[in-house]
Amino acid sequence: MTYKLEIMTQDQAKDIAYNWHYDGEYSFYDMEADKEDLEEFVNPETRGNSVYAVTNSSE
Repeated sequence: MTYKLEIMTQDQAKDIAYNWHYDGEYSFYDMEADKEDLEEFVNPETRGNSVYAVTNSSE
């Protein structure tokens, strides 16, 4: 298994922001739960190069 650490792409940010949802007490981590955080996360200018994704192949 080979993992890569790369700056998060816009497609990855949108996938996380709009498709990753958590149950119960972990719902706090849903990006859509906080509109300000959501806007900052999906905007490539405010996200900048400070958010990374760890991938295994294309996942």
